[in-house]
Amino acid sequence: AEKRFTTVGDAKGSVDFFGQANMPLTGKKVMITAGEEDALAGYEMLKRKYPDSNPIVVSVPKGEANAKQAVADQLDWLSGFQEIIVYMDMDKAGEKAAMEICQLVGDKARLVKTSEKDASDMYTKGKSKEFISAFFNAEPYSPDGFVTIDDVFEEATSMPVWGKSWPWPSLTKLTYGRRLGEGYYFGAGVKIGKSECVNQLAHHVIVKEKSKIALFKLEEKPAMTARRIAGKIKHKQFHKPDGDFTQEELIEGVSQLRDGVVLYDKYGATAWDELKVAIRHAVVAEGVEDVVIDPLSRLTAGMPAADANTELERVSDELSSMAKDLGFCFYVFCHLKAPQTGKPHEEGG
Repeated sequence: AEKRFTTVGDAKGSVDFFGQANMPLTGKKVMITAGEEDALAGYEMLKRKYPDSNPIVVSVPKGEANAKQAVADQLDWLSGFQEIIVYMDMDKAGEKAAMEICQLVGDKARLVKTSEKDASDMYTKGKSKEFISAFFNAEPYSPDGFVTIDDVFEEATSMPVWGKSWPWPSLTKLTYGRRLGEGYYFGAGVKIGKSECVNQLAHHVIVKEKSKIALFKLEEKPAMTARRIAGKIKHKQFHKPDGDFTQEELIEGVSQLRDGVVLYDKYGATAWDELKVAIRHAVVAEGVEDVVIDPLSRLTAGMPAADANTELERVSDELSSMAKDLGFCFYVFCHLKAPQTGKPHEEGG
């Protein structure tokens, strides 16, 4: 049932926990629940099991959404207890509230987890024995992200292996190869050869590895991208009208890309929220393990500098997380900002 709270009067300021007025100022354990009925149920189950004890059980007064503030208001009172048992509801809202409370009270925090949503349900469904066990076996709060040596032992003791090779052996040696879940950023000035680097990488993935690559070339039409990569494979300049090739050779070269390239037809400024959906599709649905974004600046075109920096940080974080979660390599190509003084990058500056 939906929890109801009976706070009377002006509840905008500091309000005691429900039940706090009847509890001592100090003790070994205090349990904080998410509602009045939960506090009463928790007290009843503990009291029935240990009739001579005086269980200290309270509830946040304004619901889980305000639990953090309620606990912050009563930190002085809570400081008199050795352990603070946090028992919020077993749902997402409760998990969030419990985490916020634990962060506030620090090392004294202990988390209770039960098979039912809350103490009231545990009581009405006859699960007092499980509740008592959960109460006394409440686990110390550990922030998300911590792991033990046992958690990583198998992976940590496996012998290191080389990743997939680059088209350039020296880069393979320097980076130990291309490893799934990792990303690489390439920066260069205008007309330095970033596109050739992309084309060579695509050639390597398609021809040498017999694999598939997704190319998000945001400043080049997909048909031109196909011509350039086919030319790299056939050693022909298919993108030039005066190139030494026939249409039959062009058709043959482009045909070789059918099972090796995923192209994206979104020329110009592109929103990251659209692009990341396309990347996910390429990896999950098309089986791609290599994703190229060229150039990164197209994702922030037209933004003020401050907003662009914030967006680039978001893109980098989300792209890195996607690569780890889905298991692909990404390659991001960036235009370097021209020096304010001296030679430009393309002239050695």
